[in-house]
Amino acid sequence: MFLPKTDWYAARQKKDELLTDVKTMVSCYHKTWVFVNRFWRLLIKDDK
Repeated sequence: MFLPKTDWYAARQKKDELLTDVKTMVSCYHKTWVFVNRFWRLLIKDDK
């Protein structure tokens, strides 16, 4: 199947947008995890 160039470009752009969204999500999740980890360690240290 042959796709017109405009369709191919639009599809590629959509893929790039999706990739950016995923990267943002992963980065956000990672920052949250690091923060929670640090907070949890402090809590445990205070508890002892």
